[in-house]
Amino acid sequence: MKITMAQLNPLVGDLEGNATKIIEACQSARQKGAELIIFPELTLTGYPPLDLLERKAFISANLAMKEKLIEKIMGIAFLFGYVAINPGSEGPELQNAAVFAKDGKILGEIRKVLLPQYDVFDECRYFAPGKTAEPVLYGGLRFGITICEDAWNSEDIPVQKGYTENPVADIAPGSDILINLSASPFHVDKVRLRDQLFSGIARQYAIPVLEVNQAGANDTLVFDGASTAYDRKGNIIGRAAAFEEDLILVDLEKNTGDIRLLPEREEDQIHRALVTGIRDYLHKCGFTKAVVGSSGGIDSALVLALAAEALSAENIISVFMPGPYTAADNFEDTRLLAENLKIRLDIVPIQQTMEAMAASSSLFDPESHGITEQNLQARIRGTLIMGYANRYHALALPTGNKAEMAVGYSTLYGDMNGGLAVLGDVSKTRVWALSRRINEKAGFALIPERIIEKAPSAELKPDQRDQDDLPDYGVVDAIVAHHVEDLEDAESIIARGYAENEVRDVIRRIQLNEYKRQQAAPVIRITSRSFGYGRRYPMACRLHY
Repeated sequence: MKITMAQLNPLVGDLEGNATKIIEACQSARQKGAELIIFPELTLTGYPPLDLLERKAFISANLAMKEKLIEKIMGIAFLFGYVAINPGSEGPELQNAAVFAKDGKILGEIRKVLLPQYDVFDECRYFAPGKTAEPVLYGGLRFGITICEDAWNSEDIPVQKGYTENPVADIAPGSDILINLSASPFHVDKVRLRDQLFSGIARQYAIPVLEVNQAGANDTLVFDGASTAYDRKGNIIGRAAAFEEDLILVDLEKNTGDIRLLPEREEDQIHRALVTGIRDYLHKCGFTKAVVGSSGGIDSALVLALAAEALSAENIISVFMPGPYTAADNFEDTRLLAENLKIRLDIVPIQQTMEAMAASSSLFDPESHGITEQNLQARIRGTLIMGYANRYHALALPTGNKAEMAVGYSTLYGDMNGGLAVLGDVSKTRVWALSRRINEKAGFALIPERIIEKAPSAELKPDQRDQDDLPDYGVVDAIVAHHVEDLEDAESIIARGYAENEVRDVIRRIQLNEYKRQQAAPVIRITSRSFGYGRRYPMACRLHY
C-alpha cells in the first residue's frame, strides 16, 4: 500500500485554514497514487489548543468541520486528529481523538489513551483518557493507530514513567501496520529519541511503523516534523523534512519512500528551530517586522542574524543606542553587522536623555554608578525599542540568553522589553557556538569576529564586565543546565566538581529572579526544560541551598 505522510504546520484555532490544508494535501496525495494519507495529532485544531478547549463554540465548530471533511474528501482514505466528546460520565468532557474515513464513511474512531502531564503538557486538564481501539481494517490490512504519548510508555525511553497501560503492546500484535499521530515538540536530541523509540517498536513487533509529526511553531513550542516511516526491521524507509511542511510517499510493499536529509549538527538543529520559532510566532500573530536593540555584543548580533533569516532583511530594524560607557569598537561592529546582514540600522544616542532624566529628580545621582543609575540606561533603551515597535508595527525581540534569564542579569522594563525571547532557552556557550557556525556556513565573518571574541559587558558603568558579577559563563551554563533542566540539587552539582560558593550563588539567583521571568517575553523552547509554562515555580518562596 502507498501511504502519504502529511506533515503540516497548523495554526491553532484556525479550523477553516487547517481544513483547507487537509483538503489540499489529500488532493496532492491522491494525484500521486496514495491510497491513504495520515496527518498529525489534532491537525484540525492545531496543537496545543490550550484553553480554547473550554470554549463550547470552538468544540462544536471543530466537530462540524470534521463532518464536513468526511463528506467532502473523496477517492482516498484519510486519518487526522480532532477533538471529540467524551462519551463516558467520568473525567473531562473531551477526548483527544482521530478519525479514519473514506468516501463519506467512517472506518474507525481512535481516542488517545495516555495523557501526558509533565513539562509543557497538561492534557489531563482538558481530556479524558480513551481506551485502546481495535485495529482499523482497510485495503486488506489491519492498522493499529496510536496518538503521540500512547507510544511513549517504553522502558527504553526515560521520558515518563508511571503509566499502567501500554497501548502499543495492546494493539501492535494484532496489526499489520502501526501508525502514530504526533505533535511532538522539538528539543535538542529529540529526533534521536524518536528514532530509538519507534525503530525499537518496529523491531519488537516486526511491523512497519509510521510516525507523522507536526511541523512549525505554535507560541513557544517548535515542532521539528521529521516524520518517519520504519520497516519491520526498524530501518528508515521514509523521512520528511525538518521544521517545515512536507508530504512524503511511502510504499510499504516495496519498503521504499521519500527521504529528506535532516540537519545533523546540534548547532544546525537549534538554528533551524529558532528561525522557525521567530517566523511562525510573528507571522501567526500578524507581524511582519521585528526591531532589535543592537549593542555590539554577541547576543543581539545573533538575534539579528536569526531574525533576518526568518523574516528577510528588509523587515528588520536594528537600533544602536550608545550611552556614556559604550566602547568605541561597538559603533564600528554594529555598523559592519548591519551591512553584512543588509538590515536597517538606526543610531539613537541616549546620553542626553539619561542626563535630563537624572537631573529631573533627586532619586538619581549623576556621580553614581549604582544599580539605579545603571538600570535607568537600560530602561531608556527599552522605552525607545518599544517606541520603534509601536511606530513600525514591529515586534520587539529581547536578546537575553538563558544564563542571563536564570540569574536575573537583565533589567525588568528595560532590555527585557519585547514580545519573544529568542535566546531565552539558549545558553551563552551555545550562543557562541551558533554564531561561529553561522560564519562557517556563510564562508566569512557575517557576524564580525570581534563581536564573538570580545568580553561580554552590559556597559552600564565604566570598565564593566559580566564576569565582575558572575562566574565564567561556561560554569553558569553548566550549573543552570544541571539545576533547571536535569533538576539536580546543589549537593549533586557540587559533587560534580563545581565550586560550592559558585553553585549556591547561581542557584540562589535562579530562585530570587523567578519574579522577573514571570514577566519576561515568551521563550522559544529548544531544551528539555525551558523557562516558560512548562516550568512552574512560585515567586514567593524560601529554599535553603
